Amino acid sequence: MKRAVDLSEAFLKVSFEEIENTDASETTTKEGDKIYSDWQKENGAQVMDAAFVLTNILRERYPKHSCVRVSNPWMFPVLQFPDMMQQPLPDETMDLLVAGFTPFLRRTGRKGGLLNMSVNFGGFMAAWRQYDFIIYHAIFPMGMYKDTNFWVLHQGPTIPIYEFLSAVGTWFQELHEEILVFEQGMWTKDGNLYQQIQKAHWEDVILNDKFKTAIRRDISEFFKSEAVYKDLAVPWKRGLLFYGPAGNGKTISLKAAMHETDKPILYVRNLISWMGEEYAISMVFGMARAWSPCILVFEDLDSLINMRNRSYFLNQVDGVESNDGIMMIATTNHLEQIDGSVYRPSRFDRQYLFDIPDEEERRLYCAYWQNKLARNDRVDFPDKLADEIAKLSDTLSFAYLKEAFVATLIRMAGDPDVEFAENLREQVKELKKQVGHRSQIVPQVPEGPSMSAAVSELGSIRELLVRMTGGDMPRGLTTETVVPSSNLGLYRWK
Repeated sequence: MKRAVDLSEAFLKVSFEEIENTDASETTTKEGDKIYSDWQKENGAQVMDAAFVLTNILRERYPKHSCVRVSNPWMFPVLQFPDMMQQPLPDETMDLLVAGFTPFLRRTGRKGGLLNMSVNFGGFMAAWRQYDFIIYHAIFPMGMYKDTNFWVLHQGPTIPIYEFLSAVGTWFQELHEEILVFEQGMWTKDGNLYQQIQKAHWEDVILNDKFKTAIRRDISEFFKSEAVYKDLAVPWKRGLLFYGPAGNGKTISLKAAMHETDKPILYVRNLISWMGEEYAISMVFGMARAWSPCILVFEDLDSLINMRNRSYFLNQVDGVESNDGIMMIATTNHLEQIDGSVYRPSRFDRQYLFDIPDEEERRLYCAYWQNKLARNDRVDFPDKLADEIAKLSDTLSFAYLKEAFVATLIRMAGDPDVEFAENLREQVKELKKQVGHRSQIVPQVPEGPSMSAAVSELGSIRELLVRMTGGDMPRGLTTETVVPSSNLGLYRWK
């Protein structure tokens, strides 16, 4: 065995035998397809490991090169690495697969689209820093599935290969104008969501200034207060819950908060996974711990947490492992459907109610539109009209108010005779009728035997009824009391 030059070289080359006194001309032994033809020949027979066969072929063809096989290419997307220059090997087979077709967006006016190409097998020359590499990429059957590997070769020791792979892995673990999104049991990077968040600003959130300031301070001060938490021997974690009727600013406030922070953002769309919801929850919190300090977002929490996964979720929130540096922000339109144990202090420590806007907030929203329409010659929007709309639009959410303005402007664009003020009044009145009609729709209570309420259910029910009655609530619940269950819908409780 050849004596290693130094300890690091000995460690890195533990599985490779360096060939001495080999002529450089021996690295290419035949014309045409150097690797693909041999691999196809060897892999066409019954073999135990196609990747191992190709590794041996590469070592045979490139005896002066160190060779490192990477079996998890998803963590090392070398062909996407921006700091590397690459081009296909001129004499090697490039087996391309048309994986799909992406049409241009219709609104762009362009016809056609782009072919989505996938490399089944290919060889590339690559350069990074002062080093040159040869990279082979292959997709091949492995049992019932297909596996993807790539091989990195360098003429000389393996150290430059490991440095290169470390650089690729480090780059991949960083966010480049992206948001980490968990969906369908896996994490992906979403550049489109990042761009949407960049459009959200607190100046566009029409809420009470004191309310907005409290949210912004809650988030910013948390990340500045690690030492305070440590001194108090309190886990450095916090949770905020935005709740209230739909259309009142939860989502835009969440996006504005995400835009304002410089911390990594992890966004959970669903907890669907072929391994089960508990596995998905463990993946969510595992990634959050790896990226801490960070913001972990659960939008529509009531659709994510249910009776089956609640216990496991709470164990993760409480910190089976350390959750230091994790700020959780969740939203829900249906607080009554979430068990009270989920949003108590030390889990979701502070709840912010986004309620139907009061007259002052509706007037602020009208002022927002006054400013937006100030340069529109067809729109006459004086303060007197803004005051009138603010009074007239009681019971409307911000979303319905926005619809009133948008519908008015669309109608004006289609008919030059439409007058802004009168049409805006009509739109507000029509939307109020819709809201009033929806509030009269009560879900049917299922027929059949009554249900027994668990202690946690009764706690949620009592809290809900206290809010609904202003504290004037009967001490007992009868079989005729109809209340929402956090997981089962509407039932009569016994």
